[in-house]
Amino acid sequence: MSNYRYPNKLSQKSTEIRWVDKVICKNYRILNPINSGTFGHLYLAIHQVKLEYYAVKILQTGKSPILAQSVRQEAEVLYKLNGNVGFPRLYYFIQDGTNSFIVQTLLAQNLYQLLMQTPNKIFSLKTVLMFLDQAINRLEFLHKNDYIHRDIKPENFMTGLKEDEIYLIDFGFTQLYKDQGQHIEKQKNENMIGTPRFCPICTHLNQSQNRASDLESLGYLAIYFLKGLLPWMNIQAETKEEKIRLIGQKKMSTSIEELCYGLPKQFEEYFKYIQNIPFNGDPNYDYIQQLFKKLYQQMGYPFDQQFDWSSKLEVRNSDDNFETSKQQLFLEVGRKSFTADINIEELPSQIQKKNIERIHGFKISEDLLLITDLQQEEIQEFEPGLTLFEKMQYINQQQFKKQKNELKFYQIL
Repeated sequence: MSNYRYPNKLSQKSTEIRWVDKVICKNYRILNPINSGTFGHLYLAIHQVKLEYYAVKILQTGKSPILAQSVRQEAEVLYKLNGNVGFPRLYYFIQDGTNSFIVQTLLAQNLYQLLMQTPNKIFSLKTVLMFLDQAINRLEFLHKNDYIHRDIKPENFMTGLKEDEIYLIDFGFTQLYKDQGQHIEKQKNENMIGTPRFCPICTHLNQSQNRASDLESLGYLAIYFLKGLLPWMNIQAETKEEKIRLIGQKKMSTSIEELCYGLPKQFEEYFKYIQNIPFNGDPNYDYIQQLFKKLYQQMGYPFDQQFDWSSKLEVRNSDDNFETSKQQLFLEVGRKSFTADINIEELPSQIQKKNIERIHGFKISEDLLLITDLQQEEIQEFEPGLTLFEKMQYINQQQFKKQKNELKFYQIL
C-alpha cells in the first residue's frame, strides 16, 4: 500500500475503526489497524476457531474496476506462489462489489520503516549483502513462476515476525512475462509502471520490463540502502511528469562507475552483468548471488543472520520477563509459525502476543479466547484441484445457502 496521507485525519480514523471488532471472511475477527494506504487499510485479525493471527487487507475498490482487477491479480499471484519461503500465504480472498478482502500471512515491518529507524538512515554493508541474498532468491522464484514484479522498492520488502526472514510483497503491478510458454515481445509506448526512484531505465523509455528490470531495480535499492541516496533523488520540477522525465534523464546519464562510487567492485559487476542480459534472456541468479556471497566472505562477516535491526530486537527482548527457553522456542519455530505449517498453539501464546505488540506498537486486547458458534468443520479449507475463484464461488454459494436456510427457519417461526 502506498504512503498516501488522508486529507482529513478524522475521516481516516473513522474509516479505520469501522472494521475493528467485526468478523469478516467468515471467521476472521479484526483486532487492530496496522497501516493505511490510498484505497484501504491493513489490520491484525485473529481466526475465531484456530486462534491464529493474520493480516487482513481491506481495500475500497467498488468505484474503480481497474483497482478491483489489480487486487484480484494480486490474489491470483499470491495463490500461485502458495506461501513459498519469503512470500505471504493467501488464506482468503473475496470481493463484494464495494470492498476487496485479502487474508494473508501476518508480517512485521517493511524495510523503509526499518531504514528510517537507523541513526544515519542507511544500512550496513553486512545487512545489505544478507538482504540481497534473500531478495535474489525471491525474484528467482517469482520469475520461475513466469511473473515479473515491476515495483521493487523498500516498502515492498518486509520482515516476517521472525525478523531475519525477508518477504517480497505487493503484486498489484505484477505481470506474466510468458504467454503460453513464449517470452513476450518487447513493446514500445508502455505506460509508466512502478516507483520512479527505483524503476528501470526501460520504463522511462516507455518500453516493456523483463526479468532483468526487476534485478536492475533491486540494484538501485541496494545502492540506496548503502548510501541513503541515489544520484537522481531530490530533483525539483513543477509537475510530476516533468520530475519523472528529469529522473529518467539523470538515470540514463549516470555511469555505473559513478552510481557505485565508493562501494566494493562487485556492485559495478552486478550492474554490468544486468545491463547485458537480452530482453528474453535468462538471468544467472547463481552468478549474481555468488558475487555478493564472496564479498560477504572477503569482509569476514559471520554467518549469523544478524541484521542491523536484529541488535535492537535483542535489546528489546532483554526487557521482557519471559523465560529464556521460551524465547529460544519462539526463534526456532517462528519462521513457519505464521504460514499455517505449524499450529500457533505450539508457541507460548504470551511470547507471540508480546512480539506482535512490540513490532506493531499497539496493545492487543486480552479478550482473545472468543466465544463463537462456529464449529471446527466450518473452517474454510480450500478443496484441492479448484482454482482460487472457483473456490471463492463455492464459498459464496455455501454462505448464500446457509443464509437462505436461516431465513426459511425464521419464516416458519
